[in-house]
Amino acid sequence: MANNPENVLWESGVYQFETTDPIQGGAGGIDNLPHVQLGGRTLFLKARQDAIASQAGLTPSDSDQVQGVACTVLHVQTIPALRACPVPAISNARIAMVITAGGATLGDGLGGTYRWSFNSTAADDGFNVVRPNTNPASGRWLLILPNPAGLNANLLNGQAASYYLNASNLNAGTVPTARLGSGAANTTTYLRGDQVWSTVNAVSLNGQAAAFYQNASNINAGTLATARMGSGAPDSSNYLRGDGVWAAVNASTLGGQSSAYFLNASNLNAGTVPTARLGSGTANGSTFLRGDNVWSQVDAALLNGLSASHFLNASNLNAGAISASLVPLNAVSQHQGNLKTRNFPGKVGTNVTLAAGSGPPSISGSNDGDVWEYY
Repeated sequence: MANNPENVLWESGVYQFETTDPIQGGAGGIDNLPHVQLGGRTLFLKARQDAIASQAGLTPSDSDQVQGVACTVLHVQTIPALRACPVPAISNARIAMVITAGGATLGDGLGGTYRWSFNSTAADDGFNVVRPNTNPASGRWLLILPNPAGLNANLLNGQAASYYLNASNLNAGTVPTARLGSGAANTTTYLRGDQVWSTVNAVSLNGQAAAFYQNASNINAGTLATARMGSGAPDSSNYLRGDGVWAAVNASTLGGQSSAYFLNASNLNAGTVPTARLGSGTANGSTFLRGDNVWSQVDAALLNGLSASHFLNASNLNAGAISASLVPLNAVSQHQGNLKTRNFPGKVGTNVTLAAGSGPPSISGSNDGDVWEYY
């Protein structure tokens, strides 16, 4: 079984077990903590006692009762009281020691354990060397062990306790948040006036109450996020309805007009209706829109109010000339010289000749005259 580790240390307190503490032994275990602390205190006191014995000329040991009989120990309150003590009427064969509870005043943390040195002539410095008030030529109280740290002194570095309790005297470091208030101190909490770390629920912000920031008319910069306006999908095809929903618009009127107004083609007043909206088929320069909404070439029953038979009757020709390629080859006899015709009323020249040649026959003449046809 191992022993607890021991350190020469005066612990400021001894840990008290809590009802919630687990049972935990071994090195560093919480069940051994008080024992380690008490062991440290014991070693500290023993080291102090051994130092006193050494300064007194004794041999430190676990048992010095025999040596102690040669030692006289006095207790006084302060160093001035030590000076007032009678000069010990003893030689160095016997050791005289004085323990002061303070330096200049009781409990100021100064002073310590002094040994009488019969032959010392050292100068009195008010702490390490103390000369009795009777001013002997030799014989001084020599400090062998100052009072240990942790005593309840009246002063610390020349300052009373009130100096160190005044926060305005802090000149370095950062006060731990645990010393400022209770609660969880983190990036989302702030210290309230009741010294509690909590999230902020302020009465006002920048001098304005919550109602000011809940009034949309006070917004003066930025753009309100669409997600804060309503539910649904806010995009380029949706609009915000009065019920707070982003949706496609299905209005009852547009520009004050109902849907029937815009379905009436007579209300169109600008632009051109696309041919695809007029009918099917190919709309181009050779097609026309039929009554059945189909773009197609025209096959009319009448042309300029006249039927096809009118245009198939050559007697209805009233201008231009018939192409020679359209005249039958047997329409006239092939002769050279004058051509006279009969039974075909017409007006041509008086001197009509038929010219021989390799091409189709042609008729030429000048002035008005009768032309007669024969085979």
